[in-house]
Amino acid sequence: MTVLIFRRLLIFFTISISPIDMYSQRIKEPVPESTNRVILNRNDTVYSFYTYKVDLKKMVLNAELFYCWYDKGLINQTQGAYSGRVLNGSYKVFYPNKNLKELGHFNNGLRNGKWTYWQADGIKKREEVWRKGLLDGQVVLYNEKGGVSKVEFYNNGRPSYPRLIYTSDNKVIKTYKKKGTIVSDTTSLSF
Repeated sequence: MTVLIFRRLLIFFTISISPIDMYSQRIKEPVPESTNRVILNRNDTVYSFYTYKVDLKKMVLNAELFYCWYDKGLINQTQGAYSGRVLNGSYKVFYPNKNLKELGHFNNGLRNGKWTYWQADGIKKREEVWRKGLLDGQVVLYNEKGGVSKVEFYNNGRPSYPRLIYTSDNKVIKTYKKKGTIVSDTTSLSF
């Protein structure tokens, strides 16, 4: 009888303690062994990014896409090829005043996901969405005060419609295709 109670207590403590141990450990993303973090300081602009040495036999390159890579202290971009270590992971660029200038992500040398650009005073300049090295989604351009000035849409690297232009006199010019013809409409915004 005491052996049975002892086993039940042992099972109870094993089950109740396991989740504590599981959550107390920090879970890290798997990082390839040859990934390096690089921090460059060029003309008071700081670049922070990750590189990855890719096995040429495993990576299939697309001749039309632009690959970003790093070699001998320089970030390079080449169509359909690379030489050195491809950018892979988060990418940040800072102004001399420590404000963000660019923020994005690379996947095997190609821009991927949301990219944001700022002016030196911290006001947004541009937002864009990339997928596998091509613009794919909404691109928003901002004026010098941070207000939206233009919205464009891309599908697999190609511009698509509608396109919206916001004017200083609170009007929106919408450009779209109607039966193959490009049409523009102007709408006043009321606040």
